[in-house]
Amino acid sequence: MIYVRLSGGLGNQMFQYAYARALVARGRDVRLDTHWYRTAEAQAQGRELGLGAFDIAVPFRDSSRLKRLRWRLTGRALSRPSVGYYPEALSAKDGTYAVGTWFDERYFSDIADTIRRDLKLKAPLSAEAQRYADMIAAAGSASVSLHVRRGDYVSGTKTAAFSNICTPDYYERAIALLREKVRGTSHGGVNGATGNGLKIFLFSDDIEWVRANIHAEGAVAVSPQVAATEEQPAISIQEEVMLMSMCRHHIVANSSFSWWGAWLGESAGNAPGAITVAPRIWMADRDGDSIAPERWVRI
Repeated sequence: MIYVRLSGGLGNQMFQYAYARALVARGRDVRLDTHWYRTAEAQAQGRELGLGAFDIAVPFRDSSRLKRLRWRLTGRALSRPSVGYYPEALSAKDGTYAVGTWFDERYFSDIADTIRRDLKLKAPLSAEAQRYADMIAAAGSASVSLHVRRGDYVSGTKTAAFSNICTPDYYERAIALLREKVRGTSHGGVNGATGNGLKIFLFSDDIEWVRANIHAEGAVAVSPQVAATEEQPAISIQEEVMLMSMCRHHIVANSSFSWWGAWLGESAGNAPGAITVAPRIWMADRDGDSIAPERWVRI
């Protein structure tokens, strides 16, 4: 049996799941290790296990401390950097403990349809999420998801590596690029789109900052989980990524969360003519080519 450690937020968990699923497709017996979510590190970061909301096909298992020690002592722990593709990791043997984020679609590109089927919500959308889903459907091919991550990118351990990459200038250029590509097509001014041919849906953990710093005419702010009020109920983080995926086009942050919103949206029914804009630089000291697929527009 192979254990794949789960850690981090929902986007990271989805990458870890996709890697585990790729191992299953190669005939391995795999379990998703959930023990990290009981650690002080997870609690300090406010992270919770979120994969259970999806129709996943790899079982959860909480590994014991003794097992993890034995894996380290016997050299059966497989650890790889978070960024980059290491094909030998797909040849992991029985008894391996795999630690990483597996942040590259090449680990699972050969089973992409399977991953998209697995990462469907088990429960129907809440009434509030369905309201946004209806708006996205009405916008049709003019719909654009735009994701801004603030939070720990602004004031936390990830600030140095991830901040000052997806700046307001990045978003303005991405919007202008999409606007140019859809101008003169049947998108313009129909199905709820504004005169510039786009209907932008804003996703962020800091919607007020987005409103103040990014000009997106006629944009709809999707209610994030952290900003719910009695008048505007919360949607779950899993619903949020599903709503992103329903949009035709995407402007992603240097975040695994919006990466999945765009990637899941590339299903057969929503892909024709779709454009995803991503930052060329994902981390301060690394180029983004190995993270954003080559078919995406990197700026």
